[in-house]
Amino acid sequence: MSPVSTLERLRTLVAAEGEPLAAGLLDRALPGAEPVIGAIAAAGPRASADPGEYELLIEAIYEGYLLHYGVSRLFSGSDADLSLLAGDRLYTLGLERLVALGDLEAVRELADVI
Repeated sequence: MSPVSTLERLRTLVAAEGEPLAAGLLDRALPGAEPVIGAIAAAGPRASADPGEYELLIEAIYEGYLLHYGVSRLFSGSDADLSLLAGDRLYTLGLERLVALGDLEAVRELADVI
């Protein structure tokens, strides 16, 4: 998967959920935003069954982190409360997808980190 398509997939998922989160989305990912972390995770042996899904879920979790502690690649950041809500939702989205893959060991590891 190309890095841009992964961010666009994530953006599309959030937009499909509707308000209030969709209101904070940028028209497209920030220029130069390259989601490297997801691609690295997707290349690992645990992700071999569905690398595209691992890439997406890791980028969702990382985007959640960025909304809490950095600069989002997908949201305007103009509303601090919405950024926190969106960050929590993206953490959850990533974890939900990880659970759906049955990777409970990774869920436990991320729960410790988060």
